[in-house]
Formats: sequence, structure tokens, C-alpha cells
Amino acid sequence: MIRYHLAIALSFAAALSPDLLAQATSTGADDDVPPAIKLYRQALADAVARARESVEAKQSLRIDHSNWADPWRIKRDQIEVVTTQSYGIGLATAKGQEAMLQAMTDLLSPDFEASQPFVVMIAPDLGMYNSLNGNADGRSSIYGSYYNAGIAELPVVTYQQQNPTLLQMYITHGLSNAFVRRAFNNQNIPAWIDEGLGSYFSLWWSKTWGPAELKRIIAEGQYIPLQQLLSDPITSYTPADTHQRFIELGMLFTYLLHHCEDTRSEWVDEEWAPGGFAKFLRQRLSGEGEGDELTAQLLSRDLATLEAEFRAFDFEGN
Repeated sequence: MIRYHLAIALSFAAALSPDLLAQATSTGADDDVPPAIKLYRQALADAVARARESVEAKQSLRIDHSNWADPWRIKRDQIEVVTTQSYGIGLATAKGQEAMLQAMTDLLSPDFEASQPFVVMIAPDLGMYNSLNGNADGRSSIYGSYYNAGIAELPVVTYQQQNPTLLQMYITHGLSNAFVRRAFNNQNIPAWIDEGLGSYFSLWWSKTWGPAELKRIIAEGQYIPLQQLLSDPITSYTPADTHQRFIELGMLFTYLLHHCEDTRSEWVDEEWAPGGFAKFLRQRLSGEGEGDELTAQLLSRDLATLEAEFRAFDFEGN
């Protein structure tokens, strides 16, 4: 495996002229060097990183990590996953959640850099999950994962699921809560924004499930009006209606960020241009201006009109 990774880098070296190869293997800075040199150095760095990861994995695979006292710890640049299930599950989770962290950064805080990796703990069962729940503040434990919003450094905790997509969705919701607390020093974030972001990013794991669930909720008369949804505090969320709230909020954010002409973000000249809702989220999370005033500006038109358009929108056909 190590030979394979290094061969990738060496194949770049074989294509370089002697002069360029001398530059490529020097320890000088990347400033003002030809693109081929930068490409070679990057390929070599990637190959070494993959080789190191491969060696560490082989060494760790020989050890029994099925006990919570000595679990798997899969560490990457931005995230660490703790699990007793398997190295493969932990690695897949870490890679998936790193991609979600990048999406959160792009949308909410492009300049954010974490001072330490985010930690995700996957308890082996519901009993262990409940025993670890002592540091939770009760906010998201009703939806498969929890995160203490009052202590930004604490881990996101969930429990093992048979459905790998559901596991990733639970983690992403808690990770979104954690990201918001680390990226923004703001303890006065409305529940609909905090949980809306968590739900929005969670639904990335299944583009079809969210629209189907929203349609079912509306058809079965379980829909919560926007006036109530956007004003209720987190203490109003109950096990009986949390699922409906999260689906509605996730799909509302999807509508406002991607579909509503007045608020959506778009690609302009191959660059992503944040629209009205993305700008609103950044301002509100940063604590710029008065929150109620910003919300009023966002929802300046009749809320009933927005609700009618949202409920009627064909997500499955767009």
C-alpha cells in the first residue's frame, strides 16, 4: 500500500525535467515556483499522508477496540470519531462529517478555522448513550444525538444505528449545533435558526427523504404553522412533535437557500454568491444588528404568502 501511494507521486516526478525535478525536491517555499512543482509537492504530501494513515490503521486493526474503555479513535484534521463498532464505520463517519463541516463553513463562516478537532462519540447502544448524557443540556437528545450548547468543546454524542445514513444524519445535526457554538460567540440564537441549520444539513444525506416526509406531514395534518415554528423556544419541542419540526425547518431552509427567488443563493461567474437568507444567517449568528429586526426584514412580506408558497413548492420536481 505504501509503495502504491508513493508510486503516484513518483509518476509525477518522472514527467519532470531534471531542472524542475531539482526544484521539486528542494525545501524552498512554494512562492514563484512553476505549477508543475506545486503539483508534485502536493502529490508527494498526499501520498505520505495516505501511507501514514494506512500504517496506523494496520497497527490499530490488530488491537481489540470493542470495549468502550479502549475504543477506536479515528483522527483526521477537523474531526475525531470515537466508536467501538469498527474502524471502517469510524473512518466513513469521519470522512462524511468532515465534508459536512466544510459545507457549514462555506455557508456560515468562510474564514472559520477550528482550534481543535470536533469530537464525535458513537455509543454502542442506547444504554451507554443515556449514561453519557450527563453533560447534555437536553436540547437535541430527543432526536438521536446531543450536544451541550453551553460548552463548545464538549463532544457530539450519538448511538450506533443499523442504518448508516440515519447515523450520519443524527451526527450532522449535533455537529451543526457544535459548529455554530464554536464559530460564533453568540448564546442568543433562536431555536428555529439553530435547529433549522441542524435539520437542513442533516437532510443532505438523503435528498428524497425530506421532501417525502414534508409531503406526508402536510397530508396527515401534522404540519406546524410557520408563525408558531419560528417563535417557539426550544422548551416547546417535545418527543411528539420534534420530528415534524425538524423536517419542516430543514425543508424551509432548503427552500429559502436554494429555491425562493427572493432569498436563494446562486452561482455567478463560477463563484457561489450568498443570497438574502445566507446573508441573514451570517448576520444573525454573528450578532450584527437586532435579531428581531433582521428576522422582520427577511420575512417582510406576508408570512402567510411565504407559507403558501413553501407548502405548495414541488421539491421532488426541482
